[in-house]
Amino acid sequence: RVGKGVFSAMKLGKTRPPKDDGRKQDEPAVLETEDLDRKAIRLGGGLDPDTISLASVTAVTTNVSNKRAKPDIKMEPSAGRPMDYQVSITVIEARQLVGLNMDPVVCVEVGEEKKYTSMKESTNCPYYNEYFVFDFHVPPDVMFDKIIKLSVIHSKNLLRSGTLVGSFKLDVGTVYTQPEHQFYHKWAILSDPDDITAGVKGYLKCDIAVVGKGDNIKTPHKSNETDEDDIEGNLLLPDGVPSERQWARFYVKIYRAEGLPRMNTSIMANVKKALIGENKDLVDPYVQVTFAGQKV
Repeated sequence: RVGKGVFSAMKLGKTRPPKDDGRKQDEPAVLETEDLDRKAIRLGGGLDPDTISLASVTAVTTNVSNKRAKPDIKMEPSAGRPMDYQVSITVIEARQLVGLNMDPVVCVEVGEEKKYTSMKESTNCPYYNEYFVFDFHVPPDVMFDKIIKLSVIHSKNLLRSGTLVGSFKLDVGTVYTQPEHQFYHKWAILSDPDDITAGVKGYLKCDIAVVGKGDNIKTPHKSNETDEDDIEGNLLLPDGVPSERQWARFYVKIYRAEGLPRMNTSIMANVKKALIGENKDLVDPYVQVTFAGQKV
C-alpha cells in the first residue's frame, strides 16, 4: 500500500501530506517531465517552450527532487567558430619618459602572451623599431575581448621584473573597428595604473593591426615626419574619444556605527572609572573607505 501511494503521488506531481510533524507543505514536488514542461509554459506566459527564458526554466528545475532525472538545459557555446587572427605590433620609439638614468624595455602583451624589446641604456627617448606578431585561433568574441597592453619598464636586468614606468591598455576589438583594422604611427599615453592622479609618464609610438581571415591590411600613406612628431595630434585613441579624461569626485558620508565590540580591558576600565566616574566601553573607531585604488 505504501508503495502504491507513493507511486500515485508521483503520477499526480504532488507529495503526500505529512501526518505527524505538522510541518507546512513546503517539501519539493516530484514532477514528471510532462508536468515540468506544462509548468514552464505557464511561467513563460503561455509562450512556446523554445522561447522560454533560461531563468524561468531554472526556477522550475530548482523545485525538482533529486530522485527524478532533471531535464537537460543546453547552454549555448561561444558565438562563432574558431578563426585565425594575427595581431602585429611595431614598437617604434618612446619619448618624455619620466625618470633618471633609465634603461627602458617595452613589454608587449596580447592576452596571456608576452614579448619584450631590447633594452636601451641611459635614455628617456629610446628608439626600437621592433616588430612583434601574435597568432590566435579562437572565436571572434573571445578574440575581441583580449587586452593589448604596452608597458615601459626600467630595468638593469631582464631577469628581474624591474620598475614600471607606465603602461597603456586597449582591447583587440577597438583596434579591429578602426579603419583598415589598425592604428598607424600613433602615440600611446603611458600612465601609472596604481596612481591615476600621477599624470602622463611618457609616450610610446607604435603601429597596431589586427588581421582576420580574408582581411587585407593597407599601409596608410606616410605623412610628413613633422606631423608624426606632433604627439598631441596623433594620440592612440579610438575615434570620438577625447584625449582629456573627465574627472569624477565621489562623496561618501559616514553617519554612525552601532554594535561595535567592547574594546576595554579591566585595567583601563578601572582607570577610566577612577578619572571620569563612568564605566563605559573604551572604543576609538574610525572608518576606512577604499575605491578604485584610492583610500581615505
